[in-house]
Amino acid sequence: QPSSSDMVQQLYYKYSPVLMEHCPEAIVDAWIEAQFLDPCKLIPALIRYAQQMKAPSKDQSAKSSGQNQAIRYLEYCVKDNGNTDEAIHNYLVSLYAADDQAEEQLLEFVQWPDSCFDKKYALRICTEKNRKRVCVYIYSSMHLYEEAVDLALSVDIELAKENANKAEDDVTKKMLWVKIARSVIENDKEAAKSNGLNSSDNVSKALEILHESEILRIEDIMVYFSDFVKIDEFKDEICASLEQYNDNIEQLKAEMNDYTKTAEMIRSEIEEQDLRFDVISAAQSCELCGSSVLSSTDNDTLSDSINSTWNALYVFPCTHSFHAGCLLDEVSRHLRDDQRAHVEIFRRALEQQQQRIQQLERSNENDTEFKHKSRSIEMTKAEREAETMLHEFLSAACPFCGDLMIESIAEPFVTSEEQEEAKQWQI
Repeated sequence: QPSSSDMVQQLYYKYSPVLMEHCPEAIVDAWIEAQFLDPCKLIPALIRYAQQMKAPSKDQSAKSSGQNQAIRYLEYCVKDNGNTDEAIHNYLVSLYAADDQAEEQLLEFVQWPDSCFDKKYALRICTEKNRKRVCVYIYSSMHLYEEAVDLALSVDIELAKENANKAEDDVTKKMLWVKIARSVIENDKEAAKSNGLNSSDNVSKALEILHESEILRIEDIMVYFSDFVKIDEFKDEICASLEQYNDNIEQLKAEMNDYTKTAEMIRSEIEEQDLRFDVISAAQSCELCGSSVLSSTDNDTLSDSINSTWNALYVFPCTHSFHAGCLLDEVSRHLRDDQRAHVEIFRRALEQQQQRIQQLERSNENDTEFKHKSRSIEMTKAEREAETMLHEFLSAACPFCGDLMIESIAEPFVTSEEQEEAKQWQI
């Protein structure tokens, strides 16, 4: 069995359409008191009332009150009762748009921050009812400033200026102000022709737009003036524009001079870097393995005569020095998997080169002249590229002073490969 409150609600929903025809003010008062009602279920009664307000009828009870009772109830739901249902807000917009005396209320509602109407629906309804000013505000709320300005030019020039200034970037803002200036110039030009006014009036209004926009220049709007307008009328603006261009040119020249000086300084530093050298003593040791930096290490698997990269020593401007093999092992520990794969490709290419040289030396073991020539044997293109890329990779920065040391801060002290050894030290 339905409860008494449910039965009351059903009675409201059933008889409200009829009651709205005969006593709209009284039934709306009853709706407001009965806060348990769902406004969406009362929309059929509101629609029937709105239709009766439009149609000529002998029964003038629906029109007896000066206030639209449907709007009164929906305003109560939205503003006093905090209703956020989109259907209620949309229907209130349609009622405002249909009422010629409610345009100011419609303007306030579309600008109300708590309104929940569908902007596209409201735009369509307001366009059908020729509510241009409201459409401008809706376009603006949708960030469609170009459409807002185009429509505002047919309503109010001040409204168009307001929306032009809302543009988010200077390019769009300038384009919108050009539209406003063009409209003012062309409208005044037509008015001057029809009324026989002086063309100087046309120029003065355009110059007001120029000064008000703060983004236009005289050259942006000169194309819209008549061919017979005297240049004396905007001589000051042309001079100001030329002075601004001159200032910009001087600024660009100064920037170019700064860039030239900077390039020369960088060039001289590069030349000095190419001529820089350090003296390595026999006692200086590799920072990684501790042995003399001038001696070979177990990491050096390639012959001195072929691969200068592996048997080279690297000395950085910070004076840290390393064996090539030690440096490669250290740097490789901090690489990603894809970078480590590239290093292995370089390593493999150089090892293949060394194996090829060793095979040639074994086949000519007794030929001392060949051994001497093998030191300068020409490498393949791929081997030269591998050697060059590996050299650039190792000489990029000191592992103790460069970016590698900073990036290694996030790495654990004990790596995954050292876990087994770390367990042996546990007490």
